[in-house]
Amino acid sequence: MQTGDTSSLDLLVDAALRDRIFPGIAAGIWKRGQLCYARCSGFRTLEPEPEMMKSDTLFDLASLTKPLSTALLLMKIREREGFALSDTLGEFLPGLCRETAGLSLLSLLTHTAGLADAPKLQHGFPDSDRVDPLAARKLLLRTAPTRPAGKEVLYSCTGYLLLGLALESLCGRSLKELFAEEIAEPLGLSARAGFAPAAALRGEAAATEFCPWRARRMQGQVHDESSYCMGGIAGNAGLFAPIEDVAKIASVFMPAASADRSSARTISAPALLSAESVSLMTHSQTEGLNRRRAVGWALHDAETFDGPDWPDDAFGHTGFTGTSVFAAPRQGLLCVVLTNRVYFGRGPTTEPMGAFRRAFHSAAIKLFGS
Repeated sequence: MQTGDTSSLDLLVDAALRDRIFPGIAAGIWKRGQLCYARCSGFRTLEPEPEMMKSDTLFDLASLTKPLSTALLLMKIREREGFALSDTLGEFLPGLCRETAGLSLLSLLTHTAGLADAPKLQHGFPDSDRVDPLAARKLLLRTAPTRPAGKEVLYSCTGYLLLGLALESLCGRSLKELFAEEIAEPLGLSARAGFAPAAALRGEAAATEFCPWRARRMQGQVHDESSYCMGGIAGNAGLFAPIEDVAKIASVFMPAASADRSSARTISAPALLSAESVSLMTHSQTEGLNRRRAVGWALHDAETFDGPDWPDDAFGHTGFTGTSVFAAPRQGLLCVVLTNRVYFGRGPTTEPMGAFRRAFHSAAIKLFGS
């Protein structure tokens, strides 16, 4: 359902589908919890036969896993357990080298730990049929920083993979179990949201890239190779969810809305986190460095894909597969755009997808940002 003239958004989506930036899309915009734009178009897969995109299609959320699961879990459990973000990774995760053990949790959460962007765990196995998650874990634990900590923001999947292991070590449960118990259940998410979808649900996911390493197209199995090596349950990527569940999790970080909660067109979330934790996740912790990062979320700057018209207090994140969440809390504006852009290959769609994201979000803030 839509309100107002949203033709500018529809024209952008139509052009992107026509230009094969992605085969399918599920997009939603909420203003103070009230749905004001929704679009579900295209296909979740084109082979062996085309299958239409549906509003409950599962998406491989890729790096949206970082703020929507890993960082959120850590902050929620921190409130209960009482540890500090200045505590070091080695206090939670044994078996690390000295340099990595000494990194603070905050440095990993804000991508200032100096760790490599990705550990490329797949290079440790002869082929995808011989992947061993326990062996992958051992490879990951050998990781050492490549640059000094605290000097710059260096986006790192490696850091979030390690945070995922730290959470599992601390709680004695897998990330899949922790997400189900600590996030999905209290937020009332559908049973479809979570890590490593059951075989019965995999065909209901938006297909992603044909992976040469795995010699097949990914559908319902995580696109990210390092997460795949960890069994698809990892801190950097691996979360699957339909759009409404993504919006429900993201609404945890939005101001309480005054919309009519009896309406099916609204979203809301109970207070999973304290005001202090929400502030840490939505305000810059890296002032003076090259990028503005909060705990989990990126904050608006010249390089974010929300576009130049979004306010400085906007926050968001993208996923490599073609997913994104951006929010402007003072305006009460939340945009969720889920696509499977890597279906047509990661290289050819990278720049067109970036241009689409900026154009879409620029149109959204002009329509609903007042």
